[in-house]
Amino acid sequence: LYIARELNTHFYLDVQGNLSFTEQYVDGKDKLKTAFMVGPGLQWRLGEYFGSKYVDPFFRVGVNYMKKNFDMKYTGSEGTLPEEMSWVLENLYNKDGIDRNEMFPVAFGIGLNAWLNDRFGIALQGDWLMMPHKNVANSTQGTVRLMWRLGGKSKKAQPVVQYVDVEKIIQSPPQIIEKIVEIPATVVETPSTELCELFNNIYFEFDKSDIRPESNETLDKIANILNNNTAKKYLITGYTDARGSAEYNIGLSRRRAASVIKALEDRGVPADILKSRGVGKKISYAPVSESHIVREGDRKVTVEIITNIDYWNFMPKRDY
Repeated sequence: LYIARELNTHFYLDVQGNLSFTEQYVDGKDKLKTAFMVGPGLQWRLGEYFGSKYVDPFFRVGVNYMKKNFDMKYTGSEGTLPEEMSWVLENLYNKDGIDRNEMFPVAFGIGLNAWLNDRFGIALQGDWLMMPHKNVANSTQGTVRLMWRLGGKSKKAQPVVQYVDVEKIIQSPPQIIEKIVEIPATVVETPSTELCELFNNIYFEFDKSDIRPESNETLDKIANILNNNTAKKYLITGYTDARGSAEYNIGLSRRRAASVIKALEDRGVPADILKSRGVGKKISYAPVSESHIVREGDRKVTVEIITNIDYWNFMPKRDY
């Protein structure tokens, strides 16, 4: 019998019991005799200290009630003939041969739980039983058990969700609008929405970072806008859809963002106002099961205007 309740990640309260059988020669016949022991205990489980979910060593201390209906014999003889040998059971801790049928042993144990999955496991446990009775010897016992787990958290590793902090400016802040009023009418700041729309028209060769020729006119317009706004800092970010491995997609998105920066620098945009990064499929929305047309919305390159200069200085020129 084994029932355990989790108190926290390290301590469990349990109740353990066992039933034993033996044969004793009584009145010329072998009769079946029994002994049982049951009691509560506290387990200190060590698996969480090592990040182990399936192999969980533990220490245990408990108090028990033991009862048996047979006597321990300390002397006897083999057969009924006088010439046959008699025997004596000597116990250094119980020289007087004292016997008790009811006892309250204190158990100190060590064991190992091995879980096969979230529900079933096996366990090995060894106990030293200290008998708090005068002249009754202490003893040891070992048990093997099959466990069935009800409820509780899954032992399977949970996926790690990572979030990417993106500072996106949808429209110009008030202080920038005030500067626009002070700029001569011949110099007009291009709204960020127009710039974002232009970036939506940058296309790449399939599964490559090469920019397709039909995007050259779009890049010319973007370069013209950025060259007229060199006081700002621009972050170019590459994305992919959910198809393919995470490692491959992160590399492809980084190379595509870097290709856009090179194309803009070739058109005269100052290198110190451009930086790139790629996030792969981390924030793709459409699942792989969706059509190619739907997933096209996740395959893109975007631009952000970074106003936090400390954040800008923290970022590398590119992330590979």
